[in-house]
Amino acid sequence: YAMGVGWGPEATERLCLQFGEILDRHGDAIAAQRLTWVNLWRTEPVLIDTALQLETDGRICFMNECMFEKYKPGRNYGLTHIDQVDSLRHIGSTRFHNYAMLTGIYGDRKPRYRDIMLDNLAVGEAVRGWLQDRLGPTMGGLPTAGET
Repeated sequence: YAMGVGWGPEATERLCLQFGEILDRHGDAIAAQRLTWVNLWRTEPVLIDTALQLETDGRICFMNECMFEKYKPGRNYGLTHIDQVDSLRHIGSTRFHNYAMLTGIYGDRKPRYRDIMLDNLAVGEAVRGWLQDRLGPTMGGLPTAGET
């Protein structure tokens, strides 16, 4: 789903209903863990995702590179370059680091950016809560990546 834009309650509710369509089609396989669904493993949104991404130019960046591109084009969230590392084992991030980085860049200067970030976090909370309500009881709770 779109990040770095405001959703609001109505669009967030529609998003959760669309997750319902996925569950209607694949819920048994998901609950039996025959099908992996990334939304079950992490607290959305990608706003504070700990994943890294490899850009086509070889830069290894925080996943937040994709955030607010519409508003802050050209900003560099690079950590290193693929040619400069022997192993990715010690390269990473935490949700807390990503949140601090984004709020420092956007939240303290522009109320609009702060509102979008808070809205995106609310979308993530709604999605996670909706999935927990629908799947949590059948799975004994949702799995996590150890970050919740």
